[in-house]
Amino acid sequence: MLSQATQIQLGIATVLAPITSFALIAAVAMRRPTLAKIISLSAATISLIGASILLWGVSDPDFTLEATWAWLLQDPVGFSIGILLDPLSLVMLWVVAVIAWLVQWYSLSYMEEDERQSKFFAFISLFCFAMMGFTIAPNLLQSFMCWELVGLGSYLLIGFWNHLPSAATAARKAFVVTRLGDLGFFIALLLSWTGLGVLDFGAMSESGMAATWKASLAGADYGVWISIGLFSR
Repeated sequence: MLSQATQIQLGIATVLAPITSFALIAAVAMRRPTLAKIISLSAATISLIGASILLWGVSDPDFTLEATWAWLLQDPVGFSIGILLDPLSLVMLWVVAVIAWLVQWYSLSYMEEDERQSKFFAFISLFCFAMMGFTIAPNLLQSFMCWELVGLGSYLLIGFWNHLPSAATAARKAFVVTRLGDLGFFIALLLSWTGLGVLDFGAMSESGMAATWKASLAGADYGVWISIGLFSR
């Protein structure tokens, strides 16, 4: 059984591996496709191993572990960033890690003849980071930021072959649709903040918040707007 500190550190490493891959490829491997593929697949493997260890190391269905840090040193509002590990988030983190690894393994041969394959592996690493960050976000603000990065990654990957009219058109359509969805997500975030005064999932699920939620206008509309935001992807 891993200690809580080890679980937190492993969770952070699992999520940060893809963004580290993105940064390394952008810095040293944009013209070295073999190195870019090694970096990208290595990061995906680290994430898969980390997500697997975290998931299979938890047997308690009520397991919850959260670690947050102040967003800014001088933050009067009190926004925070961090990770939230529970059975649902760990399952989703593992699913994302598995799919990310499989996609990158397949892409090794699929992108072999492409002159810009280094850029592709940088983009897919960014996308994987955004998806993993979304699964373990402890609050709506961090979820929204990661969701925006998911949209950026989708746009970059869909329009990767932007010299093809079909790819360019698909990327533009995806951009417009996801921006409309992001508006719904942002409205849900504002409703939660104005109705409850909190954005943390843990605080929102407390029993004392139920009456406040039901009494506010936010309670009636939150589900609608958050659904618009999520299903726009």
